[in-house]
Amino acid sequence: MRIAIVTREYPPETAWGGIGTHYAALAGGLRDAGCEVEVFTQGLHEVSTCEQDGVLVHRIMPRVLIIGPRRGGDMAGGSLATIGLFSFSLALEFQKAFFARHKEYAFDVIDAHEHLGVSSLINKLAKSRLLTVTRYQTPYDSFVTRKMANWPRSHLVRWLEDLAIRHARARIATSHSIEFIVREDFPRAPPAEDIIPNMTGNSFTGEPVSPIEDREHLMLFVGRLMPGHKNPDYAAEVFTRIAAEYPDWRIEFAGNDIPLGDNTSMWDRCEDILRPFPGRYHYHGMLDPDAIRQLYRRARILIVPSRIESYGLVALEAMSNGCVPLVTNNTALPEVVGDGGMVFENGNINSLEKSLRGLINNEAACLHCQQAGLKRVQNDLSPETITNMNIALFERELEKI
Repeated sequence: MRIAIVTREYPPETAWGGIGTHYAALAGGLRDAGCEVEVFTQGLHEVSTCEQDGVLVHRIMPRVLIIGPRRGGDMAGGSLATIGLFSFSLALEFQKAFFARHKEYAFDVIDAHEHLGVSSLINKLAKSRLLTVTRYQTPYDSFVTRKMANWPRSHLVRWLEDLAIRHARARIATSHSIEFIVREDFPRAPPAEDIIPNMTGNSFTGEPVSPIEDREHLMLFVGRLMPGHKNPDYAAEVFTRIAAEYPDWRIEFAGNDIPLGDNTSMWDRCEDILRPFPGRYHYHGMLDPDAIRQLYRRARILIVPSRIESYGLVALEAMSNGCVPLVTNNTALPEVVGDGGMVFENGNINSLEKSLRGLINNEAACLHCQQAGLKRVQNDLSPETITNMNIALFERELEKI
């Protein structure tokens, strides 16, 4: 089976978040299962094609305002003010690159995320001939209309995302939570053909993990420091609430910082909150997968105060490395952690504090979550299990063409 993956994010060049993490792991899993996999992704510096870990990766560069030069960078010389034109240009360049390669060596399956409508034009043209799959990773328009990000709304982006969703032959929701959001925000969207979890390569080493009682008194926040979405300031605030009572506990942050304007950033805001407790907090910035794994393996608790999550790979990564995730309700996160974590009320700092104290004060409960999380990862969320779920859907849907 020849599979094309179309994604804006793909490491190492565009390792921005969970989309890139998922597709790198999926590409590797499909490759190991005997599929031929090629990736079409955005390049920041040049148009290129090269083999990366047994997967052919085509990096394309969209044009400035659709017809201008190729300037590179994450927004191709534009800004959030022109996000619609950027997204259309990106979809257009993906369409050209995909069909040029498809003409040389035909694909059976196209797998792409709905965010920014990257496969919208491909799906529109290829639906009658190929298996086009759209995988929900949270639409840009949902972020904006639900006030989860301070981005401008774009009717052009919404149109592209709607095309990508409706004109796919099959849709994969990464959780029941994101399936509900997409169906509510895009009323013409058909039901997803299947619910298949995301994947990560930042875990599953097979190495034994140390039990809770042997770990540092350390809590973590891992992910982009995105205000209103990931909410790292909630993690900082709850630490200050318990810090005096538990003087041996510390907190560490890892992930890409986000500017807030006025020459400040989200980490600046978190540090202002944490300043009364010098020496008990640290910001690592961006870390490579090995460093992230080591961080999880040192810590007892991961705080995930996200307001919205279509899946929440950091919770999966934490569980697979023996770190207990503390996650928000009304997101996909409770689906991910099952009995392997604790859940608190979304947006409620008092609920977060109560749940955090419950884990700190009850080592037996924390150990139970750790063991349940490891079992869940091994039985239900292993790379082989998720890869096989994807292949089964592809084979089933190919039979319908």
